[in-house]
Amino acid sequence: MESIYPWQNAKWKEISTRVETETLPHALLISGPKGIGKKSFSFAIVQSILCETLTANDLACGKCTSCLLLSAETHPDLKFVEPAGKSATISVDQIRELTTYVALTPHIGSRKIVLIHDAEKMNTNAANSLLKSLEEPPSSSLIILVSSQHSILLPTIRSRCQLLSLPLPSQDITEKWLAANVNTEFDAGLLLALAQGAPLSALALSQDNVFKNRLLQFSLLQQLAQQKADPVSVVALWLKNGIDYSIFWLNTWVKDMAKLKVAATSKFISNPDLFRELQQLSQDIPLQKLLEFQVQVENAAKLLRGNMSRELLLEELLIHWIGLIRKSKKQSLSS
Repeated sequence: MESIYPWQNAKWKEISTRVETETLPHALLISGPKGIGKKSFSFAIVQSILCETLTANDLACGKCTSCLLLSAETHPDLKFVEPAGKSATISVDQIRELTTYVALTPHIGSRKIVLIHDAEKMNTNAANSLLKSLEEPPSSSLIILVSSQHSILLPTIRSRCQLLSLPLPSQDITEKWLAANVNTEFDAGLLLALAQGAPLSALALSQDNVFKNRLLQFSLLQQLAQQKADPVSVVALWLKNGIDYSIFWLNTWVKDMAKLKVAATSKFISNPDLFRELQQLSQDIPLQKLLEFQVQVENAAKLLRGNMSRELLLEELLIHWIGLIRKSKKQSLSS
């Protein structure tokens, strides 16, 4: 059974009171940045609604028939939807199944629940299909949408859902929690800075050599700038370390370089341990060029969801990076 993270206690009290008093809406939109536990929070809501014997904290007991069915992923009153397999989207067929499902009478409890994770990944047809269920919801239905980018959702969908925002938690709470959950070799404050304050993302960075690979990948970026490495060999190493994190690191470095052009302080950057190195790398690059390159990196992250060659995608970014460095140095020397 899901538990509640320390930074979610206030929101949990709010939502558990609504579960107890049966004042939940027919559609709930849970929104917040990635890495704060929205998925587990939403499932805890489902469990508390379907559980037959709640604990003192209004959490599911984990022992009743409903809880056992949930654990086995066979509960007849819950339909879970997310991008299927390797697909980057939620299809219209997945959503169409919900229309029939929510109209059915609950088997065990008092609600038929639909839980849609990464709701912003519904394609246009899927989103339009969902509207039918939101416009005339059966009295016994509950549709929960979970999204890290709820502004992408159709305005008509957002207007039919009650918004529950889960913000980034305070640094004091997350640093204490993170320090208790990672090895002492890691600096909790640095992990949180790298993860832009998201505690679960910070925890993930401490695992599977992700954090160590970051410094290796940064050294390769420096070598490209110094013409001591070529894009093809760097791409091969970056792909070996995982393209998602490679793009993520590159994005944080470029953002930090842009920030350092405005204010030469480590206080506001995500990679404070690389302050001097980032400052040196960005020395000759105009702010506008860095911002333009940042857009390219962010677009590349979006293209990863499609079928574009990951190798070509990275090569293109790194070739542009080399060109940016060389052109900026030439302009600096001629001025």
